Amino acid sequence: PVVHCAHPMDIHAAKGSGQSVSPLSADCYVPYEAMVAKGFPNLIAAGRCISAQREPYASIRVQGTVMCIGEAAGLAASLCLDTDTSVTDISRDALKELIRTRNFVL
Repeated sequence: PVVHCAHPMDIHAAKGSGQSVSPLSADCYVPYEAMVAKGFPNLIAAGRCISAQREPYASIRVQGTVMCIGEAAGLAASLCLDTDTSVTDISRDALKELIRTRNFVL
């Protein structure tokens, strides 16, 4: 995982103005793979553009989490440049270490 998240699932109704809010039973984490577009070796999605099912997305689409996703995406991109590696092949351990040096909560 590259991002820690603890926001409740806030699911808006497909039609109308209703919504359902469910607390998480435990903190959740966003995996690096959710930011990598399949079939595109040099594309990292950040913020609200990441891949997730509706329920988890309802928790991770909030401002604080998407800011961390964007930071993780930028660090991953810099790691790709520094190591001349595609986004699919970077070292997850090296990325986590970069994130830790920035004092992110993992």
